[in-house]
Amino acid sequence: MTKAASRTHLPQHTRGVLLAACGLAAAIAAAGAFADPKIIGKTESQVPILRGGRADSLAQHGAAGKKAHDGSAFDDLLESPPPATTAEAARALARQLIAAYGGPHALDSWIERGERRGTQSIQSPARLTGTFVERRQAGRVRLDVVTGGYDLSVGTGPEGGWQRFLGLVSDLPQAQLDEFTTGRAHDERLLLGAAGGQWPAATAKRDDRTALLVWGPQGGPTLFLPDARATRIEEIRFRDRSAMRDQNVTESLVLSDWRELTPEANGRSGPAGARIPFATRLIVDGETVEEDSLAWVDLLAAFSDTVFARPGASEHVVGPSTRVVLPLVRRGEHHFARVAVNGGAMRTFLVDTGAGLTAISRELADTLGLALGDSLAIVGLGGGVEARSATLASVGFGSLVRKGVPCLVLDFEDMRRTMGLTVDGILGFSAINRYAVTFDFEHEALELAENASARTLSSGAARVRFEMLGGQVLAPVRVDGGEPMPFIVDTGAWVTFVPARVGRKLDSPRRVPGVPFVGADGRALEAEAVRAKSLAVGSARVDRPVVLFATKGGVSDPSGLTLAGGDRGILGANFLRRFRVTLDYPRSEIVLEPVRARIGATPEETAEAEDGQSEFGLVGPGLVLRGESGVARVAAVVEGSSAARAGIGIGERVLAVDGRTLSAEDVAQAGALLSGPVGSDVRVRLVSKTGRERTVRLTRAPLL
Repeated sequence: MTKAASRTHLPQHTRGVLLAACGLAAAIAAAGAFADPKIIGKTESQVPILRGGRADSLAQHGAAGKKAHDGSAFDDLLESPPPATTAEAARALARQLIAAYGGPHALDSWIERGERRGTQSIQSPARLTGTFVERRQAGRVRLDVVTGGYDLSVGTGPEGGWQRFLGLVSDLPQAQLDEFTTGRAHDERLLLGAAGGQWPAATAKRDDRTALLVWGPQGGPTLFLPDARATRIEEIRFRDRSAMRDQNVTESLVLSDWRELTPEANGRSGPAGARIPFATRLIVDGETVEEDSLAWVDLLAAFSDTVFARPGASEHVVGPSTRVVLPLVRRGEHHFARVAVNGGAMRTFLVDTGAGLTAISRELADTLGLALGDSLAIVGLGGGVEARSATLASVGFGSLVRKGVPCLVLDFEDMRRTMGLTVDGILGFSAINRYAVTFDFEHEALELAENASARTLSSGAARVRFEMLGGQVLAPVRVDGGEPMPFIVDTGAWVTFVPARVGRKLDSPRRVPGVPFVGADGRALEAEAVRAKSLAVGSARVDRPVVLFATKGGVSDPSGLTLAGGDRGILGANFLRRFRVTLDYPRSEIVLEPVRARIGATPEETAEAEDGQSEFGLVGPGLVLRGESGVARVAAVVEGSSAARAGIGIGERVLAVDGRTLSAEDVAQAGALLSGPVGSDVRVRLVSKTGRERTVRLTRAPLL
C-alpha cells in the first residue's frame, strides 16, 4: 500500500461524493454516447462508438455552469509563499471561523465523525442526480451512492481504499486516493492548525472582504472566505495538482444553508451548538461540476468496523467452472457478438470493454416490454439525449446466462446508419464483469469463463493487475519505456490515445496534426498522430505503434475525463489486436498473449494491418483541411507527403477533390475523398493566396 493511500480519507463531503460518483458518471456517459474519435479521411458521423457525442450541448451546458464567486478576487494569492510569522489577527480570524462551526469539538465532529445523507447533482461527464449516504469514524470513510438507478460504494482508511460497482469489488485507483489526500490537505482542519500555530496563516483584504489564508501540508495556501461578520464560511478555495487531470487546478467549495445541530434533533443531530453547511457547490477552474444538499445529519452516530470493511473479492456465484466460446465478428475496426436477451432471439451486440454499462436500443426495450426506470440526460448527445435505466432479466452467452443485468435504453439509429448494419446493443461491464473474458482476435472468438482457474501463460505472455474506475479497466502502460501510467483498456476504440503531456514529448520524425475527434465527455477536440517508440503492458510490448494525443479543446474539463488533460490514456484495438487479451474481472488481471504474424505478409503489410492506417484515414496525400469563412482551406501539410512535395501551402483554398466541389460544410466529406488505397492518385483543385487557380495530382501514401 502506498504512503498516500495509507493516510488518506475523504475531506468535505462534496469532494468525496464527486469522486465516488465520478466513475459511475463516466460509465454512464461512456455507455450512452455515440462518437468515436474522428480521424482525417472519415466523415463527422463515421462509426460513433462510446466516446461522448456532439459538442454543442456540452458547450452550452459548460457556459451555463460558470458562475461568478467572490473568492476569485484572491486568486493571485493562491500560489504565494507563507509568511515568516503568523500575525495575531490571522489566528484570531481562525478562532472566529472555528466558532462558526460551534467550536473545536463541533468542527472535529463535522470532519471526522457521523453519518450524512443527501442528494447530489453531477454536471459532467453525464448530468445525473442521485442520493448518497456517507459514514465516518476513526479515520475511515464509507460512501454509498445511487445515481441514475445504479449504485457505487467507496471505502477509504488506513488500510487503503476499495470500491464496489455493480457487484465487483476492486482497489480504489491511486489517482482517486491522491485526490482524497489533496482535499484533506485543504479542508477545515487547517483552521485548527492555524489557531494553534501549527500552520502559517495570514489575512488578506479585497473589495471590503477579509479572507484567511492557511499554508497546510501540501500545495499553496487554502483560502477561507467568511461573510462580513465572520459568522460562517462562504467559500473554501485553493490551487493544487489534480491527480485526475495531472495539472494544477483551482478548486472552490461554496458553502451555504448553515443550520444548527442539537443532540436531540432527529436529522440534525450533533454536539450542542454545532453549525454546519447543508448545501455545497464544487467549482473547478470556474465551472460548477457538482452541487450537493444534505437532508439528514447525525454527527453523534457510531458504527461497527464491519461498516467500513472491504467486501468480498466479488459477488460472483460460487459453482462449477464453465467456459463458452462465441464467434467474434469484426466489422471495420469494431467487434460484435450474438447473445440472447431475456431468453429470446439472438441479438447483435457491440462488445466494448470501455463501456461501463450495457446499453440496448429503444426498439429492443419495446419488444421485451421492459419497465423503464430513471431518466438520464447524457452529456454530448446532440442537445442532451434522454437515456432510461432498465434491468435485463438475463443475457445469454451460450450456456452461460447472466441474470439481472443493469442497462441503459438509448436511440441507436445513428449507430445503425453509420455502421450499415443492425446493432441491438452494447455489451459493457455490467454484463461481463463476472467473467474472465478473452478476446481471440486472430481466430475471431470471444471466450467467457466463470469460476475458472487463472489463465495459464503461454510463451511471451504477460500477466498484470489492473485497477477499475467505475466500470472501466485501467491497466499500467509504459510509453517509450517511461513510468507506468493508467490506460483504459477499450476494445471499442480502434486507436490508442496517450495523455497530451506524453504525446507532446514523443520523439517522432513525422506528425499528422489537426486530427478532429470528440472526447469522452462530448467536447470537440483536435489530436495529433505520431508513432511512439513503444507501448508496453508488463512484458507485452509493441514497437512503433501509431498513437494519438489531444492537442486542443479539452483543457477546461473539470473532472479529467477528456484526453486533453489528465493522466490517463486509451489502449485501443491497434495495440490490443496484436495479442490474445484476457480481462479477468474477478481477479483484476489482464493477460496479453502475443499472436503470430500473418503467414506470407511483409513487415509493411503486417504493420499497416495492425495499425489500421488505411482504416482510420492516415493514408492520403497529406492535406489537413478546415472550414473557414464558408470555404475549405488547407490547415496543415504533413511533412514529406505528396502535398508537401507539390508545394501546397497553408491557407490555400480547396475548391474541389476529384471533381467534387467543396464548401466549409464539406470538410469532413473531403477527408473521405482524400483518403484511399496506398499508391492511388487524387486530383485537388486549389486557389493560392495570390488568387492563382491550379489542379494538382497527388499520390496517397501512409502518413506515418
